[in-house]
Amino acid sequence: MEELPRLLCTAQHAPHLQSHRAAVRSPDDFVVSCCRSLPLRYLLSVHIASIVRFGQSLEEWYPFDYQFVIQESFQEQEAELQHNATNSTQKY
Repeated sequence: MEELPRLLCTAQHAPHLQSHRAAVRSPDDFVVSCCRSLPLRYLLSVHIASIVRFGQSLEEWYPFDYQFVIQESFQEQEAELQHNATNSTQKY
């Protein structure tokens, strides 16, 4: 748990990660919750780079493929958006 304060400090440098600081239980929870919270319009290199850099700083503490989590999360969001769009058009 010694790493957690440093992770919180690191997260403060990325504005779109700040809202989830209080929910951190472990590095993987933090990264997954942040990725799931990002809207698709943030698929810009600067945002992805900040998350990947943050993920890379966690590798020694908890080895994990953060790029895969990011990709999987965006695919889930895209599928959910398409599902919602389909449902909203069926109502009319």
